[in-house]
Amino acid sequence: MRSFPHLFAPGWIGPLRLRNRIISAPMERNLSNEDGSITQRYLDYAAERAKGGAALLLMEATYVDPVGRGRTFQLGAHGDHVIPGLRRLADSVHAHGAYVGVELVHCGRETGPHITGMQPVGPSPVPCPQVPDVPIPRELTIPEINDIVAKFAAAARRARAAGIDIIEVHGAHGYLVNAFLSPYSNRRTDEYGGTLAKRMRFPLEVLRAIKDAVGPDVPVSYRLSADEFLPDGLKLEESMVFSQELERAGVALIDVSAGIYETSHLTSATMEHPRGMHVPLASAIKKVVKHTPVSVAGRINDPMDAERALEEGHTDFVTLARALHADPFFPTKAASGAVDEICRCIGCLACGDLLGKSLAVSCLVNPAAAREREFTVRPATRRKRVVVIGGGPAGMEAARVAALRGHHVTLCERAGELGGQLRYAARVPLRQEIGQLTLWLSQQLERGGVDLRLHTQVTGSLVQQLAPEAIVVATGAAPSSPCVRGAEKEHVFSLLDVLEPLDVRDTRAAVVGGLHHACLTAEHLANRGADVTIITSTDVLCSDVGPRITWNLIERLQGHRAVTTVLNTTVEEIRDGELVLQSRGERRILRGVDVVVWGGRFASDNRLADELLRIEAAPEIHLVGDCRAVRTALEAMHEGAEVGHRI
Repeated sequence: MRSFPHLFAPGWIGPLRLRNRIISAPMERNLSNEDGSITQRYLDYAAERAKGGAALLLMEATYVDPVGRGRTFQLGAHGDHVIPGLRRLADSVHAHGAYVGVELVHCGRETGPHITGMQPVGPSPVPCPQVPDVPIPRELTIPEINDIVAKFAAAARRARAAGIDIIEVHGAHGYLVNAFLSPYSNRRTDEYGGTLAKRMRFPLEVLRAIKDAVGPDVPVSYRLSADEFLPDGLKLEESMVFSQELERAGVALIDVSAGIYETSHLTSATMEHPRGMHVPLASAIKKVVKHTPVSVAGRINDPMDAERALEEGHTDFVTLARALHADPFFPTKAASGAVDEICRCIGCLACGDLLGKSLAVSCLVNPAAAREREFTVRPATRRKRVVVIGGGPAGMEAARVAALRGHHVTLCERAGELGGQLRYAARVPLRQEIGQLTLWLSQQLERGGVDLRLHTQVTGSLVQQLAPEAIVVATGAAPSSPCVRGAEKEHVFSLLDVLEPLDVRDTRAAVVGGLHHACLTAEHLANRGADVTIITSTDVLCSDVGPRITWNLIERLQGHRAVTTVLNTTVEEIRDGELVLQSRGERRILRGVDVVVWGGRFASDNRLADELLRIEAAPEIHLVGDCRAVRTALEAMHEGAEVGHRI
């Protein structure tokens, strides 16, 4: 049994003795009311993470001023009306033996009228390109700066009155406090700008004002973007100097992160980035402070990685966001040695994509995230014979949940392995972590006693032999056939075809389609030696997913010598060795094409579902995932969970 002595050793943050070294990060969730007050859904989410064993829950960035709010459903501490909800939050977390903190924020230049209805403010009129319509911030006057400092202090007093244990200053990710510290966003020439000493002034004023407001019994931590990853942004060297000033000012914890909105793909990094990518930054900060503990966030989703960072002295705590979002019981499972039971975050960033759309946070691998009450596993009132047809994510999740509830579940899959389209996705370089979800679900099915039948082509007669009382059809989708002349030619392949072993070295491949999966396939082919042209009818690539998911992919495609992109163009005909293209009324020929990969949309495979419904094969027949409607693995997993709970 693996043990983690450093991860589960008690630790101190000021006067607080934490039961282990795991901090739940202040991840935004969009679960609050529009007035910033807390909801029952938010309380359920927090209680589950406290119950799961985290020592300290730092709740999301909590705004201190309406003009500094960053999301429509963000938690607030800007008025006394939030105090009762924060008190309920503290009580629910304390009931499970954990501490709770709020992270106070003013979003500054990284919000705008689309959220607040007001012009954003900042140290200087430097707009943020990631904010809709790119509003230019109004430069704050010194009286306004003083007023904002007072609002941070007032918010801290409200949190303390509610029984919150620790206050964190959000001095990271480009928000107002960070913006004053950064030479990228602070162009002032007065006492708040210019030299590092002057740029530090506002962050230190906020820290001291909060400390004065809450008194010595409430520790105050500081979240720091140790490097903004911009040529003219805040660098690690300046952050090291600033950390020493934070220590002199009496900060209780330096919570290390990185990046701002312009480099947010390096803040909440995807599976394409190494795990624990910010540990070196925390290590550098830890070396220059004498007594102040340091924590670190950034793609830590494995207890072994956390243990190693602690054991090697790089950090004193680990701040986990998506790891606890994916599995609230990560701490208790690791502590008991049940590491294989942990449902790992795979770094898909579906959660962040939803936040960017002002939707409540969710999770691809954990449908119960932010739906804890709804998806509590309750024993079935009557145990039924359940047949699940299809071993992709929707089918596996439906089978897992139904088995947990006590049903007798048989899962039939025509292939020789589980996973559905996840099997193909995991073959793409830098996407292998997707396979962890398939592995975890497979293990859960085995432990849950599911009768698993691979290499099984299901027919109506087979279903009648099994005599199910409920059927879950999860037969997925297949690539659509291209509706162009020449589509039947032998050198035309689907996306799934080319993810199987196929020798494309020294060939010229045309990938038709610019959606995310097509672009991933194009990169895959280029890395295997093909000269690739992406042809899309749209004016952008990857329009089907959010920018933080695709940022690095598009950057790599643009820099790849073997990849060319042709926008606003359709394919009229596929010929031997060439394509006939149409772009804004002009026809042209793309010659020397050896392989054509059709990267369009998929079509639902619901033929079996239609037959089963026609013959009334069971009292309950449910369609889940792509056979119901083609979407993403997120919707597939959630529909599987919903049906598993409903049967």
